[in-house]
Amino acid sequence: MKVVLNCNPHKDTGNTVSQTVSKLLKKYKIKFDCIFDSSAITKSRDDGDCFLITLGGDGTILNSVENCLKFDMPILGINIGNLGFLTEVELHQVDTAIFQLSQGKFWFESRNLVQLDLQDRQFMALNEVVIFRNTSHLIRVELSISDNVIDDYRGDGLIVSTPTGSTAYSLSAGGSVVSPDSPVFALTPINAHSLRSRPLIVGDNNIINLQLKSDATADIFVDGKECAKIDSQSKLTLFKSKTQIRFVRLEGGDNFYKKLAMKLRKP
Repeated sequence: MKVVLNCNPHKDTGNTVSQTVSKLLKKYKIKFDCIFDSSAITKSRDDGDCFLITLGGDGTILNSVENCLKFDMPILGINIGNLGFLTEVELHQVDTAIFQLSQGKFWFESRNLVQLDLQDRQFMALNEVVIFRNTSHLIRVELSISDNVIDDYRGDGLIVSTPTGSTAYSLSAGGSVVSPDSPVFALTPINAHSLRSRPLIVGDNNIINLQLKSDATADIFVDGKECAKIDSQSKLTLFKSKTQIRFVRLEGGDNFYKKLAMKLRKP
């Protein structure tokens, strides 16, 4: 077993947490590399089973997803951020967590991704794909599901979220919290300028098509990163990816609902 320890230097000021985790990895005889940039995540053929441990918050995990998919590395998140919905371990649990990892007392949970096809480009998101206006004017976004026009949202934009992402931007915009094992997408309008435009839950076996219906342009964000600009000629197609990301879950760890109750009580 080998671990890549991905430390967010903006969260771990003074490297105190990374030093503590490094000592524990040595204590339990787990080989590891320490990095401070998600783009440096890599794996050699000789590494065998390789895990990523992130020290940070949900953003640190999201920044790691692309390379974890590339190298098929499961993620164990240690929360030193704020809410940390995606993380498995709090700071006071670190010693126990590393011990359990060394003893094989864990299992894998797979999470679905949403894929966006935009012209000849493809993107995958663990949390969400967002269309957001880039001027002071509202935009109109036409939503079609399986070739049926459902709504014409007028507002600041629209979020298409996985169940995992339902506790992120979608939650802030008034969307529903969705259990991560639910086979659905959550569609949440952002500051809709219409009383009839409401959040929508659809089965993830559907194809979602989005198109701007105004002269304005808009930005596309995938898991918080700006990835493209679109206009009324752009057609966006979203659907469940065949690829999944794996998270490490520890034996005896809290389930989703216990974590949800704990996180939502945080100030």
